[in-house]
Amino acid sequence: MPPGLLTAEIVWINQFPDMVADAASGKRTLVVRLGLERARLGYLLIWALSYAFILGAVLLKALPIQALAGLLTLPWAFYVTRHLFRNYRARAIKSAQAGTIYLHLFTGLLMILGVWLAL
Repeated sequence: MPPGLLTAEIVWINQFPDMVADAASGKRTLVVRLGLERARLGYLLIWALSYAFILGAVLLKALPIQALAGLLTLPWAFYVTRHLFRNYRARAIKSAQAGTIYLHLFTGLLMILGVWLAL
C-alpha cells in the first residue's frame, strides 16, 4: 500500500499546475473540485496514510520490524509538504513535485532494504 499511495501522491501534486487548464476544459479532478488550498491537505493525508500503513503492517506482523526503515523519510515528507504549502500557486512547486518523486523512491527502497535485512 505505501508505494501505491506515494504513486498516487505523485499524480496528485502533478495536478496542481494544471488545475486552471483542467477546470477550463471540464476535467473534474479531485484537485479541481477541492481547489488548491484544500487539495494541499489531501497531499498531506496521502503520505500520512502511507506511513500509517507501514506502521500498521509492522504492528500486525505483516512486515518485519526492519520495514520501519521506510519511516526514515518522514522528515523529508514534512519538508516537501512545507514547500508545497508555501508554493502551491507558483512555479516553485516544481521542487515539491521532484521531492515527491524522491519521497516515493527512497521510502520504497528503505522498506525493501528493511525486509531484505530481515530475511
